[in-house]
Amino acid sequence: MPKHVLGIALDTASITLVRLTGSMKSYDVTLATQHPLPQHDEPQEQAALQRQALHTLIDPLRLHGDTILVALPAHSAVLRNLTFPFKEPRRIYQILKNSLDEHIPFEPEEVVADFHPLPSESKSEAQLLAVGMPEEVITTALELLQEVGLEPTVLDLDVFGLANAALLGCTTLPAHTVLVDVNTERTLLTLLDRGTPVLARSLAYKFPEDAEALETYASRLSKHLQQTYYACEHVLQQPYEPDLLLVSGVRGDQASILAKELQEVDDIPAKVWRVTAGAYKADQTRLPAPDLARYAVAFGMALRMVQPIEQLRQKIRELEERLKAFGGMTGAQLSGLQILHEISARTPPSITLNVDNLAITTGTTDLSGATESYDDVVKLKNALEASPFFPIVKITNTKTDVGNKVSFKLTINTSKTPGGNL
Repeated sequence: MPKHVLGIALDTASITLVRLTGSMKSYDVTLATQHPLPQHDEPQEQAALQRQALHTLIDPLRLHGDTILVALPAHSAVLRNLTFPFKEPRRIYQILKNSLDEHIPFEPEEVVADFHPLPSESKSEAQLLAVGMPEEVITTALELLQEVGLEPTVLDLDVFGLANAALLGCTTLPAHTVLVDVNTERTLLTLLDRGTPVLARSLAYKFPEDAEALETYASRLSKHLQQTYYACEHVLQQPYEPDLLLVSGVRGDQASILAKELQEVDDIPAKVWRVTAGAYKADQTRLPAPDLARYAVAFGMALRMVQPIEQLRQKIRELEERLKAFGGMTGAQLSGLQILHEISARTPPSITLNVDNLAITTGTTDLSGATESYDDVVKLKNALEASPFFPIVKITNTKTDVGNKVSFKLTINTSKTPGGNL
């Protein structure tokens, strides 16, 4: 990872910054702050006031050498669960904007669209969580950040930053974990199914300033959660019984009270989101871990560049771009994307993994890299071999390098269908 990674949650009325410093093996939070953004009836005046506020906040911090990842508010976007009769990413991108057309009050050419693939047992159909955001919203956010010298490397939505915080910041999670992030402007809900975000909502539902109103707030929020579970069941075509609610977005003490209220209302275990990943080395004298609950979205954005699994996702994106450059090939090349997605999903988050090389050929994939120990190599092998698409995974080479790192090479036999052959 870069030495300094800055995660930003840019909301309508506030900006949250979290800076991680260190390496994949050990990192610390060296900045966590949240500030209001001035509001004004005139857009030009509001933009000027917000630029001035950001200069006052950011100029003394000297963040210009950081790698920057930004979460934009999901309430400015449209999120829909869609089904396509094919799975090739190239074909999906070709029609994605038009498929969202009936769901958004904008022309397709005015929208930036992307998607997140969902688990599906179908061999031909793709289940997607699709996102459309007006280009104007993105342009305004970029201009505001660039005015104060910040050049984002990644743009995403806050609901996915929240998912990153849970999936990459927590050691283990139950199969059905519900993420609840609240603040004074909105409430984010992200439903996870075995580590995959399958449904996300941003509610214009404000966290009450009056503590006495918290019980009523929890009761109303519970009804929204029930409606969201029903919607998720419709998408998955199977029951969705939540195992755990993770609460974040406000101070640790407030989050604890809300978690307790939600647990009493819904009779579902609820607790405050905390960072339990082994690489996180909290400086308890400066920023105790429980207080990070207030900054979960920005932390989740920064964490994308810390966790080794991001290397695999980056290689997926690089391969997609190469395929686009060749005019959109089909066949075995595109099945390679599915192989990479499967490797990414199966790699245990507890493993510190540096990926050196991925070579995909028909029927075989070679994965080379380095881990902390031989046991981690075995864990990776076993995790990949649990995939129905990887019938055989072999450790073909290991050696101990300088610093006691273990270099390895895995050879993965692949099949398009469980138990089949490519």
